[in-house]
Amino acid sequence: MRRDVCARCEQSQPLNELFRLGGQTLCERCTNEELQRRAGEKIPTDDLARLSDPTVCARCRTDYGSQELPRVAGLPLCPACEEGCRDRPFPDWLKKGLAALLVLAALSIYYHRRFVAGYVHAVRANRALRRGDLPGAVAHFEAAATVVPEAASLKSMATFYRAMDLMQEDHSAEALKELERVRPSLGTEPGFDRIMLYAEAGAAFEAKNYDRFLDREQALARLDPSDAVAAAGVASAYACQFSVSGDETLRRQALEQLDRARGLSKGDPARFKEYEERILHRLQTREIISGREYRKRFPSPGPAEAKR
Repeated sequence: MRRDVCARCEQSQPLNELFRLGGQTLCERCTNEELQRRAGEKIPTDDLARLSDPTVCARCRTDYGSQELPRVAGLPLCPACEEGCRDRPFPDWLKKGLAALLVLAALSIYYHRRFVAGYVHAVRANRALRRGDLPGAVAHFEAAATVVPEAASLKSMATFYRAMDLMQEDHSAEALKELERVRPSLGTEPGFDRIMLYAEAGAAFEAKNYDRFLDREQALARLDPSDAVAAAGVASAYACQFSVSGDETLRRQALEQLDRARGLSKGDPARFKEYEERILHRLQTREIISGREYRKRFPSPGPAEAKR
């Protein structure tokens, strides 16, 4: 055991019973007196500390004479106490508490298993979207909505992406009906109005209502005047009107819009190249066919823009 002398009362005491205050070694009584004297004064936390005797085990208090003990977490511990601290077994109450929590977690998962299933389907739906697999995304969103019917957003997402799939399959009139169903819940989402216009334009094309087709394509072009494909959509509508009427004014308007679209596409000409070819084919032959039929007749090695 080591001893030291109090700087104020000059009494020798065991090191474990002394304190370091303001750089001075003080006994407990003198430390309390100094703290009372400095009452109201802010004392730094590192300016007051109990001294530790490195020769006395902080746990079992065994005195090892002049032999310094290894420290664990800053405290001197004998080998037996060090082993007990490092390999301390978990108390039974903690083990039992953990077991009870695991049982409760398992019961909770079982009781709410449909929510877990719904979450899994939602994750798979999003993965399908990243792959561009719209039918797969629709199937998983519908499955999620079935097991968690109170989550209306899941049903809305299934309906929305079903509409996107229908539009890709040239069934815009059906897609428009699906979009109308989700307009109350998704109508304020960014881009929804644009998608509605695409569906309305496609439905008008399918119905051979080329005046309505032109009106919707012009509305799309107004939303983004810099979009080459939107400008080409206006050209497509004029080309349809020319094919029906033979009016050369409509043919010139179609070619003017196509020139404008070509100028807008300088940064990405491939985006509407196939669409441009179909419009020119329509102007040359006065035959109105869908994008799907055109690609069937004139297959292209590259991806095609799903426009009419």
